[in-house]
Amino acid sequence: MKFLRLKIIVILFTFSASCEAQNINILSTTEFSQIRVSNYLLSSIKESNGSKQAIQNLLSNSYSYKEYNEPEMSKEYSDSLKNLKMLFEDRMEAGNNYELAFLEITGPQSTLTLKNKRIRVGDNISLLGAINTNRIDGRKVAFFQVPGRDESFSIYTDSKGVISKIEYNLFN
Repeated sequence: MKFLRLKIIVILFTFSASCEAQNINILSTTEFSQIRVSNYLLSSIKESNGSKQAIQNLLSNSYSYKEYNEPEMSKEYSDSLKNLKMLFEDRMEAGNNYELAFLEITGPQSTLTLKNKRIRVGDNISLLGAINTNRIDGRKVAFFQVPGRDESFSIYTDSKGVISKIEYNLFN
């Protein structure tokens, strides 16, 4: 019995030590509607439905484009000069209902304007002011979300707070 109690205590301690609550930075609907990716409103990018013609304005002339049919119909745009990648998915599999599912910025050539502050890879996350971050594998991650919406931004930094990657994700 004593051994069982000790075992339960060790399991509970291990479980509680490995589980950290995620601190999410709450955005208002207005703040979210003002987010920009390199001077383009996020809402405009989303409203493009992945149209090649609309997305070309955001990217340099050296972007790559791929279409996939599996696991879902999707369009992927990747621009190595701007260090920007976007993935649009059509989860209805009709070929005409593409949604922005993922966006990634990995270099300083592209910017994100969030809470009226323009940031880029290489900047310190402190430019955003007082925000909540989470420690994951020795790095910091800041999550930004509007309550009740299935989309968010994540800003990844090194241990000193220098931004290494910015992501947008649609969860549905």
